Amino acid sequence: MLAISVASSAGFAETPPHSFDDAVEFRRTFGLNADEDLVRRSLAQPGQFPDTDWGVPLSSEEAADLHDRVAMREAAADAISWAYAQRDHAGVWIDQRDGGRIIFQFAGSLVEAEDRLAALLPSQTRYEVRRVDHSLGDLTQLADAIGAESDDLVGQGVDLSAIGPDIRQNEVRVGVLEQADRAASILADRFGPGIRVLRDALAVADACNILDCPKVKGGLAIIYQGASSGAVVCSAGYVARRYDDPAPHDELAVVTAGHCLHGNGGGGVTWKLKDGTCIGVSSPKYVWEDEADADIGFIRIRYPADEACQPGNKNRVMLEGYSPGTYDSITSTRGARATGPPPYDIQIVGDPVCRVGWGSHKLQLTNAKCGEIWLTDQKKKSTLSGYPAVWVRHLNVASFDSHPRDSGGTMFAPNKGAGNKRLLGTHVHSNNDDLPPPEWAEGTRRGWYTPYDWGLYALEHHDAYGVLLVPCKTAGC
Repeated sequence: MLAISVASSAGFAETPPHSFDDAVEFRRTFGLNADEDLVRRSLAQPGQFPDTDWGVPLSSEEAADLHDRVAMREAAADAISWAYAQRDHAGVWIDQRDGGRIIFQFAGSLVEAEDRLAALLPSQTRYEVRRVDHSLGDLTQLADAIGAESDDLVGQGVDLSAIGPDIRQNEVRVGVLEQADRAASILADRFGPGIRVLRDALAVADACNILDCPKVKGGLAIIYQGASSGAVVCSAGYVARRYDDPAPHDELAVVTAGHCLHGNGGGGVTWKLKDGTCIGVSSPKYVWEDEADADIGFIRIRYPADEACQPGNKNRVMLEGYSPGTYDSITSTRGARATGPPPYDIQIVGDPVCRVGWGSHKLQLTNAKCGEIWLTDQKKKSTLSGYPAVWVRHLNVASFDSHPRDSGGTMFAPNKGAGNKRLLGTHVHSNNDDLPPPEWAEGTRRGWYTPYDWGLYALEHHDAYGVLLVPCKTAGC
């Protein structure tokens, strides 16, 4: 259970504005009561709102409702997998504002889908089957075609910043740096219908380096050897075991964002916790470059060349402070594009998602911030101070913002009951806090993450790295 700390005073306790705003945003996202008086009471009276497993204080009844939604979603796994296997499927998403109703979309006839889903889904499942204009395959092809022409489009004054399917709206959502109306006309003439163009700035990597380290705005804090005293750079993510040869099979690794390593010495650099405890040495086999499938890297915990990094330090990284707890399932995304091995499950729009990172937990009452998956399989142009902007592919977008030093933090979701979690991925980027929220975000800044399976896939296949990491489910790995 994630702890909550509330100040006490007469009447409602005084809480930081961000805590109130986070609670309101979460409650609206999941269709819960967001009345201001109730939210303030939830922050001030933890006895009446004892459940903090979702990052904000909830009543026992509210938490039970959300866990029931998770259970309904899990019971629908076979139906969702069947839907994604159909040629005309247009994605599945969860309408959390409607009590977690599962929406199945198809671009063809619904007769077979309705019959098959009725047979696969438990009778108590709240769901709907909808016909839409475009299959997810068609939207993905369209997004890829637009992305392939990004350099040429710059010559026409269309500077792209993001591309990807929007399953809810059944369209391709394209972000441009400026002149959205003109860009929309050019893209429609060139690629046809099914495109929505919105203003969107470049994403910002939520890391800092010794020359550019903004004030702390959630994982344990990690610092590279040579950083100025107290200069937190990124967040530790989940722990994994290596299974590739010649690496010893007892070697463990802390997964983090690839740009954290790229911007701070690359491979062969010693990384520590904020209190100076040594974690290990960064691997040179990290992924952060233009058109990469992921933004991912890792720090070798049991690195024989550094005697200061003892095997026992793994327990500090895995358990102290930030860890979302024991993972009882590993959740995949690649099945949505039929790439790679069959998935255990599929991450879909509307699924709950939480993040732990050093930056965010400094601004919240709990160590985690939660919301829903807003978009999936996005291609985003991102900046890292001192380096050219790069396109990163296969990113999912969370419905909430992140902050500097969150990069590398673990993305997870509550699962089944209190204390059980689903591993989702690694946080990497967010909107620039110095700019207004982009139009596509509907007034709220968002955070991007590399799904864990795309990250591990990239470590195995990028430049023939051959790194085989398997996430640890428990502290004993």
